Amino acid sequence: MQYQQPIRRLRRLRQTETVRALFKETILTLNDLILPIFVEEEIKDYQPIATMPGVFVSRNTNYLMKSNGSLKPGSSQ
Repeated sequence: MQYQQPIRRLRRLRQTETVRALFKETILTLNDLILPIFVEEEIKDYQPIATMPGVFVSRNTNYLMKSNGSLKPGSSQ
């Protein structure tokens, strides 16, 4: 006959809200993502960043046009 351990949930680790927050599932939404914008004054045109596909270095006068509406007017996000 084989002995089996009783199944129990260790609640001592979840007694405080702070510790429960550590074990909570993480959910990402579109509001959690950012659009990286790199600006350099000495370049003449967009230059792709090799290690970041789809991301470019641009002049400070062009970076809002490149966002393709990703930035909302008056938004700091």
